[in-house]
Amino acid sequence: MSPSDYLLSNEQLIEVLSLTNTATAIHVTEDAIIQLANDAMLQIWNKDSSVIGKTLEDALPELKGQPFIEMFKRVWNEGITISGTDTPADLIVNGKLQTLYFDFEYRAIKNAEGNTICILHTATDITDRFLGKQAIERAIEKEEALQREQALNEELAAANEELGAANEELNAINDELQETQNTLNNLNNELEERIFDRTLKLFTSQENLEKLNKELHDSETKLDQILSQLPAPVVVLEGPNQVITTTNDSLLSFWDKTREQVMGKPMLEVFPELTNQRFPALWKHVFETGEVITNRETQVIFNRPNGGKRLFYVDYYYQPLKDTEGNTTAVLATVIDVTDKVLSRQRVEEAENKLRMAIESSELGTWYYDVEKREYVFSDRLKQIFGFYPEDEVTNELATQQITDEYRDEVVRLVNEAITNNTNYQVEYAITGFHDKQLRWIRATGKLYPAHGVHPANFSGIVMDITDLKVEEQRKDDFISIASHELKTPTTALKASLQLLDRMKEKPSPIFPKLIEQANRSMDKITGLIDELLNSTRTTEGQLHLNKATFTIADMLNSCCNHVRMAGKHKLILQGDEHLQVFADEHRIDQVVVNLVNNAVKYAPDSIEIYFIVEKLGDMAKISVKDTGPGISADKIPHLFTRYYRADYAGSQYSGLGLGLYISSEIIKRHGGQIGVDTELGKGSTFWFTLPLK
Repeated sequence: MSPSDYLLSNEQLIEVLSLTNTATAIHVTEDAIIQLANDAMLQIWNKDSSVIGKTLEDALPELKGQPFIEMFKRVWNEGITISGTDTPADLIVNGKLQTLYFDFEYRAIKNAEGNTICILHTATDITDRFLGKQAIERAIEKEEALQREQALNEELAAANEELGAANEELNAINDELQETQNTLNNLNNELEERIFDRTLKLFTSQENLEKLNKELHDSETKLDQILSQLPAPVVVLEGPNQVITTTNDSLLSFWDKTREQVMGKPMLEVFPELTNQRFPALWKHVFETGEVITNRETQVIFNRPNGGKRLFYVDYYYQPLKDTEGNTTAVLATVIDVTDKVLSRQRVEEAENKLRMAIESSELGTWYYDVEKREYVFSDRLKQIFGFYPEDEVTNELATQQITDEYRDEVVRLVNEAITNNTNYQVEYAITGFHDKQLRWIRATGKLYPAHGVHPANFSGIVMDITDLKVEEQRKDDFISIASHELKTPTTALKASLQLLDRMKEKPSPIFPKLIEQANRSMDKITGLIDELLNSTRTTEGQLHLNKATFTIADMLNSCCNHVRMAGKHKLILQGDEHLQVFADEHRIDQVVVNLVNNAVKYAPDSIEIYFIVEKLGDMAKISVKDTGPGISADKIPHLFTRYYRADYAGSQYSGLGLGLYISSEIIKRHGGQIGVDTELGKGSTFWFTLPLK
């Protein structure tokens, strides 16, 4: 065998590529239509193989507004490669929009002429690694911040104690000075009698005074050193004009000023931008009343040297400084910058608000179970899903009773198992509305969150109403069954005709023409069913192309539906404007009219006269197909133009795939028109659609 005999086919290469653990997909066109996606990529998308053939935006609508769709267009149009690491992407996982992180690459694959033929898309989910790294960094930062805050508080307490001791020592010195002055006065009164003794005592008193002055100076120097080295920002504002007489390096750093720029100057001269803020009034209040003022996380705005503003959040403590007579002489201000803490909390609150808005906009119900108190809290949306009113008091037992009998025990078991084993909880089940008694299908997910800090252990999750999804799934199942039956009948007839023809091919028979006619009818039936399926697929994938031109509506109506005219049972009667023209795809509009007429023939067989009505409504033309049959009940009208829906007026005798009206509605929508029906039981039906005149 030659080496070429071992080369893999394209199908084998694609199968091998789909088995790789690296998330891989292949896209075509600038809309990033998914040509191939292996299991690893489908798992990242939280999708199944049904996304194959869809555009990336249709497959993952949550990517709208994110940069990835535009990246694909650039890669396709420019033939480049775009990659990224630690890149966040918002994806719906288990029904919930979550932010995941990826290393990815979009690579343009070109042919020999240098034209892009596809985009190779690879991705690696690094969410756990990225979030783990962030969690560790946040934990380290939090621990360091706590340690710094504790150290600052301890140092501030020590400084306050030393400051109090220095004040007490200063008061003692002042008292002693007063006593010395009294002694001097007594010596002056006895100057003539005891000159020598008083002179000696005077010298002694002077020595003591010098010593006390030195100690006072030493105390003041020590106090200045303590304040200067104190890590907490401190300033002394003296007098009614708040003149800066003492400050430390921490506050100078916070102010972004030098000592020469601030010392001996009024506070509002250094920081005029504080004039219209709350702080000058607070300093004045403390100075005049002697009251201590404390506040936390207060906003303060400083001017930048080169223009602009600086926003801070501070904790501040203002207390009066008094002289020996109890008069307030200055204000001692301690200021701590807590901007990072406030901004971090604001970001957390913003994230929680965004999450809450996302949950509300997606109409998800939420619930919360306090494991310790064994109490449930239900959101208003969850109450609505279960058929309660917002003002109803809902208990867990009452909510559980709404679960249908076949699911109730299993749901209770799964919830208890999730709480006991600390596992995720996810289940789909049916419920009956408390007030409205409507049957609904819901998908519920939950998780046990262990206790941490002051927060107790809780079991919480979300509930989604998937009733419409279940109905759609049932319609698809019914459609598959109907399609199989519809195709089997003409196929069986065709096979029987061909078998008979094969047996009689050597001996021609008079029934040959009848068998051939029967085979042709069966083939036409099969072809019609296949065309409906293909048109439905093209419509869904956006591949239903229109070739528009101007034509007269009446001419098209008079030439269509000849099969009905030849049958001779029904009369097609044209009414209205016979000269009205539209700009549309005549073949597609003919297809719509044929479908509406076929439905009139099928569901109103006794309506001998079927009317075509042409009207002009402003810049639109309205075309109606009217019968005098049994009409359609009101509960079926909203679903008539839904894919796979079959009205089934009188049982299973009506054939069809339930695609005709859906395809017709899509054709009209692509023309910029509308389609609808006016009907009443016992008074016939009028199906109509509009088209632009130009």
